[in-house]
Amino acid sequence: MTMTQAEFTKKIYNIIKDKAFISNFHLSAIAEVVEELPTEIVPGKVLFDGMMQLDGFEGIEDDIQQMHAYTKDGVTVNLEDYYTDNGAFDDDGWDRFIKALGNLMTVEEYNNFVEVADIEWPNGTIAHYLITRDGVMHISGDLWDGDIKFETTYPFHELVIEEGITEIGNFNFSEWDQLEEVTIPPSVEEIGRAAFLKCQNLKRVNLAEGLKVIGPDAFGGCKALERINIPKSLKEVWEYAFQGCDKLPVGILPGELDRSGLAFG
Repeated sequence: MTMTQAEFTKKIYNIIKDKAFISNFHLSAIAEVVEELPTEIVPGKVLFDGMMQLDGFEGIEDDIQQMHAYTKDGVTVNLEDYYTDNGAFDDDGWDRFIKALGNLMTVEEYNNFVEVADIEWPNGTIAHYLITRDGVMHISGDLWDGDIKFETTYPFHELVIEEGITEIGNFNFSEWDQLEEVTIPPSVEEIGRAAFLKCQNLKRVNLAEGLKVIGPDAFGGCKALERINIPKSLKEVWEYAFQGCDKLPVGILPGELDRSGLAFG
């Protein structure tokens, strides 16, 4: 079944009108002309590319290119690219795009965050993070595996590493005194050297099956740490990984994992 460009565009507009866009006036510009847009199209074709080829509506191309939205994992996306990246040229392009739109933050969700930002590491990879008003930081994308500490000016007490990150780098979250709880997903295979060194108020660490290595000094000096689960997938724990973690129960770490015999100092 075909529909007019106007009908298709209006349908898209009704889906995204409550999403969190950086510049909402761009949505307004599209809404103003939505009833006037000509041309028959088949759902699944390149909607935004088609709109940019329309004659007589000055500024539409610029509007589309500047429609930047926030996704639920904190990534900033351009709507035109977002459509293309989610299968615009495939037979099920329409379904993919509709599904992808579900990953855009609503305005209500966005208002729950005190900070949403990207960090570009020296190697060109990017981490995305957002901090909620109740003090939870969510991080996705890539973490730098060099000796670089992650910095932010906003207070938070809980850190959630999102699925997809495979390694927590050296010193990434060291000396975060406000941090009380960390959740690490199954995709993380290694926690680097001194990753959480001297997080003096860190009390709980939630590890998932999939973790293989805990590096030297990873949790060294976390004197408040009282709960950490040891997944069956863990293969190696380096020296001083838990040095100074005096509140952890005796025997929490199987002897065969502590290959240096110095995991607790």
